[in-house]
Amino acid sequence: MRRLVANRDQVVAAARWSPLPGVAAMWQTLLNSATFGHNLVVGSQAPARRPWQRRIDWLTTAVLAIPALLVAVPLELLATTLGRGSATVIRLKLL
Repeated sequence: MRRLVANRDQVVAAARWSPLPGVAAMWQTLLNSATFGHNLVVGSQAPARRPWQRRIDWLTTAVLAIPALLVAVPLELLATTLGRGSATVIRLKLL
């Protein structure tokens, strides 16, 4: 990020992990790995090729929602510890 904003005469004043969007993105990614469509919970669904696929997606999401969340939280914490967290809030300062 520092190199990107350097061309605009800005510097990164602070960067911190944003927990809620990071865990939500990880949770959605885990749910997507078990369904036919993408982003079923978010609402921007890919069209299903067959109607029964969407019903299976909803059933899978209902069954796996809590277990996926229990896996998403430690994975996102580990990713953040390694500097690879998915959501970061950055404050910029103009030079």
